[in-house]
Amino acid sequence: MSVSPGFPEIWEPQILSASWGDADVTRMVQGICDQQLYTITGGDMVNPSEILNITFVPTVGLFGNLDPFPGHPKTLVVVYKMNVVGQTKISPFVNPQTLRIQENQTCEISGRRSLVDPPRWTPTVPQDGVAILAAFYGTHDITSTIAALTFPGGAPGQKIYTTIQVPVGNSTLVGPDPQVGIPKQCCITYAYFYSATDIEVHMQTAREGGQINILTGPPVRPPPPPPHLNIRAANFGGEDVTSQIQALVTSDQKFQIMMSPFPADWTDPRPGVLPDGDTVQKTLSILYQWDGRPLELLVTHDGTGKSVIDPNVAVDSSRTRYFLTPDNKGLPSEPLILAVIWGIMQGRTTPVDPSAWQQIQNTGTLTPSNTFFGFDGSFNNPKTCQIFYEWVDTGKFGCFACNEGTALVNVNVDGWEKGQS
Repeated sequence: MSVSPGFPEIWEPQILSASWGDADVTRMVQGICDQQLYTITGGDMVNPSEILNITFVPTVGLFGNLDPFPGHPKTLVVVYKMNVVGQTKISPFVNPQTLRIQENQTCEISGRRSLVDPPRWTPTVPQDGVAILAAFYGTHDITSTIAALTFPGGAPGQKIYTTIQVPVGNSTLVGPDPQVGIPKQCCITYAYFYSATDIEVHMQTAREGGQINILTGPPVRPPPPPPHLNIRAANFGGEDVTSQIQALVTSDQKFQIMMSPFPADWTDPRPGVLPDGDTVQKTLSILYQWDGRPLELLVTHDGTGKSVIDPNVAVDSSRTRYFLTPDNKGLPSEPLILAVIWGIMQGRTTPVDPSAWQQIQNTGTLTPSNTFFGFDGSFNNPKTCQIFYEWVDTGKFGCFACNEGTALVNVNVDGWEKGQS
């Protein structure tokens, strides 16, 4: 939701938990709030004095004919906080609030646009890492009762992680039955504090006679999954090896290859022996990208040993130094040249000269030679030119390759015919 320039902030409700009987309807209530907020504002904040009243009536029909206690009145319990949405501040820690609404009664959540900040919640991390935000048994507030159960004691500063068992019943929670003959549910909303700014909200419900178990102290949070490794294109000595490289990516999104001289199941794209007895040097170039990160380009060659692509290793400048910086970002009708590799780029720490790649981009042709590029990319070795490109309208990547020679070469890329006579 956007905020018009020059206007103050708005408090936007975030539903931490919502229970209908013992059913979790958090997403449903959040959806109701989002829809009404958009209807009121049209997606843009334009009236600085506007009071935003979100109202609805909890019924079985509103929640998709969900009836946890057929034939009995039900209670909707909503725990929410007002996020501040504005140009200068976004506060995730506005004090949580609670509503208890009987079936067929009106639930109202209000937010007023104001130049004055709402009260901010600066939480203190609890001793045992868990805080009870709200707890109810039927319509009775038992937050303090449940909160008292979450501190098992121990030496000062010692965290004792255990499971607090909450039997759901009159005697354990409130004493005499507050609503004789009416089935009741217990709803507990609590938060794990990994830090004062990293909070994970949970809710549990149980019917009368059931039990709720709360671990006092956050469970060990699993490490986030590694970013996905996308092999965009790969070429070895003029041969497309994209699929072979993709097959070597492991489940933990890492890659390594041993170029000694190259994998045994690969075919030599340029067999033969040079006059000095050496084999023809072959360049392996891999264009790759982690999710949410810029492109990188690994350039190596046969006989160099192990090469690794690892999300936990800082980006090496050698993986980005050959990318071009064109003035335009490409046209839908033609590929955008990303990088041009000449031989193994021996002695080169910068991209090929602009005059070379601009001719390729503008004419679709090149003469793959030292004269054309202005340097020898692999001393005394026959070279291959690898041209990495992207179709900007489809996001498709590829590599065109040609061997060293004196003849003019048309860059045949997926039907691109700029260089065709």
